[in-house]
Amino acid sequence: MNNAINLDTMVLKELRKISKSRIIPFPLVYYRLGAIFHFDKEISKHILKSLERRGLIKIHEFHGVKISKR
Repeated sequence: MNNAINLDTMVLKELRKISKSRIIPFPLVYYRLGAIFHFDKEISKHILKSLERRGLIKIHEFHGVKISKR
């Protein structure tokens, strides 16, 4: 479980680099996670859902991801 938390933290850190307090479009999210971590789209979706369940991001259907202000 500790490794999963570290992975979520690393993904969140990468998303914050491109956030700029706005919704990050899904194509950019998938590109970034694929380029940095070599994740395919399904793994990226799973990690994003995990981050949303923990309250760290908000997924906006058909638009993208917004990072919570924690």
